[in-house]
Amino acid sequence: MDQVGTTPGAAEVATALLDRWQGMIRAGIGAIQADGLVDPRLDADRAAAAFLAGTQGGVLILRSTGESTHLEAAVDLLIDHLKASR
Repeated sequence: MDQVGTTPGAAEVATALLDRWQGMIRAGIGAIQADGLVDPRLDADRAAAAFLAGTQGGVLILRSTGESTHLEAAVDLLIDHLKASR
């Protein structure tokens, strides 16, 4: 993602990929809502955005420090949030 600001077209590609990834996460959340495992009132798009941001931020910290603690914490908390919404 370091080249997004300097490589022509990179921002558009990154945006498209992140949008696609968020859509896939949103679809997964929608599926578990349909199965009754997560509260259907939960905003699936907002939860997907949080998963994406937490994962991306955790990966950035992992790449910078070599420590996965932040990535694991973000994913664990987001999963706990989904479970708590039942």
